[in-house]
Formats: sequence, structure tokens, C-alpha cells
Amino acid sequence: IAYIDELLQNIDKTKKNIVFSPSTIWQSKHWCEEHWSELLNMLSEKYNVIFTGAKNDMPLINRIKNNAKSDNSLVIAGKTNIEQLIEVFNRTDIVVAPDTGPAHIANAVERPVIICIFGSTSYKRSGPYGDKHFSLSAMLDCQLLNFSDVF
Repeated sequence: IAYIDELLQNIDKTKKNIVFSPSTIWQSKHWCEEHWSELLNMLSEKYNVIFTGAKNDMPLINRIKNNAKSDNSLVIAGKTNIEQLIEVFNRTDIVVAPDTGPAHIANAVERPVIICIFGSTSYKRSGPYGDKHFSLSAMLDCQLLNFSDVF
């Protein structure tokens, strides 16, 4: 907990925290970088925007930040393990992520509201589940509802 206190020490304690976890190993699940940049522009003055992810997600996060007009965000990608990420989510009000591991971890924490962005996978199959969560779906033809649609 002390380590997370240190990572988050410079955020504005009067603002709510929003985590952006923009990366996934499946390119087909990625949301457009330009959309992330626009969202950063829209939210970064009113909220603490915190980028999470692995160290190898830094090129994507840097492109998102470089394309944004706002530089008001904190990047902790590559600085947390799963247990520490759970603590970050415990201190977070909203998580925005594609269908990826961190979104499902946040769902298990049951603390933040989750806005999950679906491209090639179906929100009906992959959640997040719960009354306070939202799924945004591209409703692509390639989205399968379940494995029986394939076999």
C-alpha cells in the first residue's frame, strides 16, 4: 500500500481517479489511439487520469499522450504487479479499457465503475458484469456470442 501511495502521491486528492488501460495483446481488441487521445483531452482537467499497463505498453501510451492536447495524466504502466494493480483499482472511480485482463481484474475488485470497449469480442460473453458497468461495442459481424457459434 505504501508503494501505491508513493506512485499516486502527486495526484490531486480533490479529483476522482480514472484509469485508462488501453492495451491488449490482441490487436483486434484495441480501440483507436486517436479516441484515447480525445478521451484524455475531455477528462484530464476534471479527473486524475492514470495510465496502467505493462512496460511494453509504453509506446502505445506515449503515442496516445503525444496526440493529446492535454499532458495532465500520470503513467504507472510497468510499475505495478497484479497485487499492486488491484490496490490502484481500489482507489479508482472509473476504469476505461478494452476487453483485456485489467478490465476483468477491476470487475473482480468490485470498486470502480468499468467502461469496457469491445471490438472483435462480444460484450455478452465477456462482461463486465454488474449494474454499474458499461460495455461499448462496435457490434462487428466477427463478434461471436459463444464458442458454439464456431463449432
